[in-house]
Amino acid sequence: MIFIPQTDISNISPEDWPETSNPLASYEFLQLFETSGVIAPDNGWQALHLCLYEETDTDKDKLKAVIPSYVKSHSYGEYVFDWAWADFYHRRGLDYYPKLLSATPVTPCLAPKVIGSLSFEEQQSWFETIFDWSEQNQLSGWHINFDDQTSDTLKQLTLAKEAALFERADIQFHWHNQDFQDFAEFLTSLKPKKRKNIRQERAKVLEAGWSFERVKAQDVTKEQWQLFYQLYSHTFAKKSGWAQLNQEFFLGLSKALPENCLLLFARKSNEVKAGALFFYSDTHLYGRYWGAFEDSPGLHFETCYYQGIEFAIENKLKVFEPGAQGEHKLARGFEPIITKSYHYISDQESRGAIKRSVISENQHTLQRKQYYIQHSAYKAS
Repeated sequence: MIFIPQTDISNISPEDWPETSNPLASYEFLQLFETSGVIAPDNGWQALHLCLYEETDTDKDKLKAVIPSYVKSHSYGEYVFDWAWADFYHRRGLDYYPKLLSATPVTPCLAPKVIGSLSFEEQQSWFETIFDWSEQNQLSGWHINFDDQTSDTLKQLTLAKEAALFERADIQFHWHNQDFQDFAEFLTSLKPKKRKNIRQERAKVLEAGWSFERVKAQDVTKEQWQLFYQLYSHTFAKKSGWAQLNQEFFLGLSKALPENCLLLFARKSNEVKAGALFFYSDTHLYGRYWGAFEDSPGLHFETCYYQGIEFAIENKLKVFEPGAQGEHKLARGFEPIITKSYHYISDQESRGAIKRSVISENQHTLQRKQYYIQHSAYKAS
């Protein structure tokens, strides 16, 4: 096996990209981040895809597996927060940046991070090589965010004696389809008060004159993408945030994910004033970006949650992941799910201190999950 980091995804042929059913791990989606300029050194992101090749008798070695990765000079767009770790490094007179991140950029949804088929021994050997490579290239560490947990390899690597890799837990709120026939049947599974509140929220949105239109990416026009970008960037500007995605990224989605991307517009007085973007596979719906030109009671919940649940039910999708954080989702039929990230810290003294804090943090996270379960919106079975 040969380990070769690639600094541009275009150095990898799309035909060689290992097969995956998750659109957020697809070659086309990840390539769009780079070709649009979202991923660029000037933005604090340098692509560095970790590729493992199998030697062949031909002139071209076979791409066995890849870990989409980036060298970062900041921690924005990750949703696994390590600002305290960076501050700890700073107080010790050490550099936390650059660091190596394996994740889908600006997308806190579960997706495979090791794309390809490897045995445990192959993956273990590869990870140890990456640990050494990170240190040799003066990276403070390696962070693997929102792994989809389809493999036990990462978990096993954290259990070894004096393990260099450690696991960090967090909570998201996901909606699970119980073979509901429609939204009304979903509501019957909730506690009466929660059911009543949702009905009232939706009624207020309709009474305010809002209507909704779904457009699949393959049918979205250039003008509609430009309009959605204006909604998205306006919302970030209002909150003094950094809208990391640019107009070129949105314009490229119709080509990159024509059958796995949904744009939802909210209209009032026949004028689009809000919108949300979703990705979907055969089994999952991923709620991602939203924006609005005006505030309206219940509009965010309707646009980002209830419309998504309806789409999932109609298309018989099993899970709806609406994004990171948000305890308010609990009252709307979403359930607490433990998400996992994995971390390697190059400096041993820093690794020990950070690892101890994460162990304590993980215990509190599990306690929070139990609290959320006790306050579920669903009726007792």
